[in-house]
Amino acid sequence: MALIDKKLSPLGQNSNLDVLKFIMALVIVWLHSGFYPPCLSPLLRIPVPVFFIISAYLFFRKLYTVEAEGAASGRRRLAKFVKRSLILYAFWFVVTFPVTYVNRHYGGMGLGDMISNIIYGIFLQSTFVASWYITALVISVIIVYALRRHLLVALAIGGAMYVVCCIETNYYYAFPAFVGRYSSVFGSYDIFTSFPAGIFWVAVGAVIAKCGTCRLNVLPWLLLSLLILAAEYVVTRYFNFSKADDCYLSLMLVAPLLFLYVNSMVVRELPFALGLRKAATIFYCSHGSLLMIVQKANKLIFAPESVMTLRGLCLLAALVACTVVSLIIIRLASQPKFKWLKYSY
Repeated sequence: MALIDKKLSPLGQNSNLDVLKFIMALVIVWLHSGFYPPCLSPLLRIPVPVFFIISAYLFFRKLYTVEAEGAASGRRRLAKFVKRSLILYAFWFVVTFPVTYVNRHYGGMGLGDMISNIIYGIFLQSTFVASWYITALVISVIIVYALRRHLLVALAIGGAMYVVCCIETNYYYAFPAFVGRYSSVFGSYDIFTSFPAGIFWVAVGAVIAKCGTCRLNVLPWLLLSLLILAAEYVVTRYFNFSKADDCYLSLMLVAPLLFLYVNSMVVRELPFALGLRKAATIFYCSHGSLLMIVQKANKLIFAPESVMTLRGLCLLAALVACTVVSLIIIRLASQPKFKWLKYSY
């Protein structure tokens, strides 16, 4: 498949990817609200792989540029990326800690158990809702950076890890022998919400950053991959393979093709795109805690009889809350006294 390079704006911004990232953030809120029929679940699993690919693509694109100046420049770029990501994590860990404290039942633990639980969550799972993505991205980027001269190896390792993630979720009952051996070694460790689930997507982003954007019209292939994803959903449900509805093998086609399709579009200068990029990060990091808050509030205020009605109300309220929080943070961050708020995105 022929690939070509694609220029970004002078500031390194790609409005197409900013809009895509924001749409994916909205879908994440939708997913975690639970307000959807089961048949839409595969589509709602697309955002996280796309997030990984976008972040990896932007990082490695800049990395390959600065590495031309010397190996030290590449290491500085990696260090800057890790530092910035960890600051983002720390910001939202602190802001959401009251909700996390209740959600993770830290009050019922001793201080030592709480600290060990937090450390385990930071590196291998989550603390605040969906936070696993940030540390998984950092660890995956470090791994792929180390293998950047051997991206096929990175793809192979990442692909193998992602297949394990699929077996631990949508193909759990299809491979009982493997699942039993896995459990005997790793116990209750959920690999599909940890860094092994991100290595493949980061490697894909690195490959695209190195090779460029697809020359061919990927839209037909994207549509075909979506049909394969739908067929996979039907098969896994028909044979009752699934333990957890999360990782789909077909996403290994869908997510890269969706990225290539959007990234192959003509880049337009959209004045609001940078704001959407910032809001996407705020939406992602805050939505889980805000959903928990509005769920409590909706139960007290509306007390709907239907679970689906409650979920719909929570989705609407969470979207409004995320929008308000994003607008406030972005507006305040432009003022000298509140520049520190830029660490939230």
